[in-house]
Amino acid sequence: MDNAITSAVTRETANAPPARPALQVIEGGKSETPANDRGEGAKYDGSLNVVEIAKRIRADIKAAIASGEIPAIKTSVRISRYSMGRSIDVTITEAPFEVLNPAWTEAYKAGARVWDLDGIGKYTAEATRVFDVIKGIRAAYNYDRSDSMTDYYDVNFGGSVSYDWKTSRRRRLPSLPACPCGSTWRSNTAPTARSRRWAESLRRWIASWPPCSAPTRKKKSQACVNFSLLLIWGG
Repeated sequence: MDNAITSAVTRETANAPPARPALQVIEGGKSETPANDRGEGAKYDGSLNVVEIAKRIRADIKAAIASGEIPAIKTSVRISRYSMGRSIDVTITEAPFEVLNPAWTEAYKAGARVWDLDGIGKYTAEATRVFDVIKGIRAAYNYDRSDSMTDYYDVNFGGSVSYDWKTSRRRRLPSLPACPCGSTWRSNTAPTARSRRWAESLRRWIASWPPCSAPTRKKKSQACVNFSLLLIWGG
């Protein structure tokens, strides 16, 4: 009886598939910037907390603007802390260039498929370049030792870089006639020929007034309001 059981176990063991090797975490995962063999960014420092990292990211963005590497944009650098993690999100809130690719916008309105939109490219060339610079500044303080093959996630901080949706929708418009009082106007509607004629007529009318004094200051302020309304309603 014992010999029969032993023989059966021996046959089953011989026919069993070979044992799978133990899973190992692969270090040096994909990084957004050139990293060392541990997946660390060029400015990674394990002693820095998330608040200090955010301060340095803001300073690096200002330095990039001052050096002319990127135009004068406005950004929001926000931190979050949560259980077993932290994140830094950088949002580009204002940009002196058109963000969305007009071809992508037209295709989106026409109902193009997702993979077709990916082939067109959502952002303009300048918006993509600036986005990559900001992404690199943020990634320089991060590390990425994640391995998707073993479902292993290990980074210094999470988060992302993005354009604010209002910035993405804003388009660069032709310049509008300047108000003689020195104020500048911003409208989300492109001016028509009629609105330009009205604005120019009002500008000449205000320019014909005598130099501003205390009794006429209120009158000029109201004229400035009328000027901005004409630009909006006339469009």
